[in-house]
Amino acid sequence: MVSFNELFPQVNEKAIIDTVKHFFKDELPKAQRYSHKDISGIKSPTVSDMLGVEKQLNAVTQSANRFYGVSTLKITRSWGRN
Repeated sequence: MVSFNELFPQVNEKAIIDTVKHFFKDELPKAQRYSHKDISGIKSPTVSDMLGVEKQLNAVTQSANRFYGVSTLKITRSWGRN
């Protein structure tokens, strides 16, 4: 049987904490300067931010409108037959 320590090696918490502090203190500001962007304005992407989505959404909307129109027309015509 495999022991827990073999599957999950011991973690040096101090080294991880030091690495994370170094990243946020030194590396992230440097990357921010290189990018000429302010990280406080970073937001999660939305579907509308992706390329080509607007075209696809328009096609879906048009298909839905066409279906709704055809269905409404069929129902309306069936009323006249009764």
